[in-house]
Amino acid sequence: LVQRHLRLVAVGQAHDDQPEVQQVRDQREQRRFLAAVLAGDAVRGLDLSGHIWENPAQLEPEEARRRLRYWIDLAADSGLTDLVVHGGHHDDQRLGLAKMKAAMAAVLPRAEEVGVHVNVENHYAYDYRDCHELYSTPAEFADLFTLPSPNLGFCFDTGHGNMTKNTPELLRALRGRLRYVHLADNMGVHDDHLMYGRGTFPWPDFFEVLAEIGFDGIICVEFPVRDDLGPFRECMAEMRRRFGNGRPVR
Repeated sequence: LVQRHLRLVAVGQAHDDQPEVQQVRDQREQRRFLAAVLAGDAVRGLDLSGHIWENPAQLEPEEARRRLRYWIDLAADSGLTDLVVHGGHHDDQRLGLAKMKAAMAAVLPRAEEVGVHVNVENHYAYDYRDCHELYSTPAEFADLFTLPSPNLGFCFDTGHGNMTKNTPELLRALRGRLRYVHLADNMGVHDDHLMYGRGTFPWPDFFEVLAEIGFDGIICVEFPVRDDLGPFRECMAEMRRRFGNGRPVR
């Protein structure tokens, strides 16, 4: 998924049960499709980033490395500076975290080589609906961020933070790695992806913490923008008020 504040285009991923030849064909199609989109007038001159859904914690180590490297190389070839990745899920939390860390350690040198930043996103609490998602607490991230790579960053998702009730703690603990923010709202229980201000997320407190820690990274709207443009316009007005021109830059 290519992003620049708004989602611009989705690039599909091959499913686990597809034969390898199908995955290769899909990858070639992804590259051609992405190249065509990025050549269009609508995105010319924009800084673009990508959001991918893989599960490194569940994959065999070599396969996890192969898939992550594929996305890093695709991003670099397409002129994307940042990737947002999920840590995945695993029924053994400690093992899942260790596998994710090992996969990242293996591919970060490539990310540094080609100039792509890989940002790991906070997710649901581990015990939410028995999903066993990884990376919802500062403690889970702490070990991952012992990896010294300057190309390893943190993506904070406001909706997920509202579900785990630890937004200030995550932002302050990981301030040195925070590079990317996803904006979405919910009622504090499920990942509803409500529009800005239509749920219970504490937006004023959130913006105050961003100002406190000196955030100047990427902000991406992740809530749906359809017929009712009111919440989107409210969000953009707040971005401009808080950040000057609504487009934080490094």
